[in-house]
Parts: sequence; C-alpha cells; structure tokens
Amino acid sequence: MTGALFAAGGLADTKRGHRSYEQYLQWLNEDGAARKEMAFEKMCRGWALGSKDFKRKLLQSEGLLKEGSFEQLRFEGKELKEANELIWENMLERAVRALGKTKVKIVSEKNRRSAHRDW
Repeated sequence: MTGALFAAGGLADTKRGHRSYEQYLQWLNEDGAARKEMAFEKMCRGWALGSKDFKRKLLQSEGLLKEGSFEQLRFEGKELKEANELIWENMLERAVRALGKTKVKIVSEKNRRSAHRDW
C-alpha cells in the first residue's frame, strides 16, 4: 500500500492518508483526461502485483474465496493459473478444517496407508 500512497502524492500510511487515497481514486475514476494522461488503460490490465498473502486477501475481499461462483474472474494464462491455485488452496484449507485435521496429519495417515499396502 505504501507504494500506491506515495505515487498518489506522497500520502502517509495512516487513516487520513487512506481517506485521501480513496478520494484520489474517486477523482481519477471521474476524470477521463487524467486517466488517459497517466496511460491508465495500460495499468488496469492483468492480475495483482504483490505477495501471495496480499493476493489471497484481494480474492477474499472480492468474495472469490467463498463458496459459490467464480464467474467474476476475467483472467487468462498465468494470472488465471495463479488465482485458481489460491482459490484451490483456500478450498483445501477449509476442507481440512471441516474434517478437524491438519495437513500434517493427513499426510501422515496417507503415508501409513501406503506402507500397509506395500506388505
């Protein structure tokens, strides 16, 4: 977030800075000439830049990590693969929690079953 705040006029990473950034985004949304001058159409393409955790939180905030439809996804290629992997990891984590287990315990049980089959 700090990079975006800085690019929007050196705003501080505070509640006040966040409010100012929101106002900046609203202005930018309404000012087509400013978007054109900033080559906005080139910036608004592709998937998010950031850590895996940031991207997971972004998908979560858009409601894409809840059960339901993923029709909102408009990605292709690498971006689609990455978003899908984050969604699938989240679904797996929820399933593991629903079973009352951990990933380590599931792997251990799988290894134990495999060892019995070798007999």
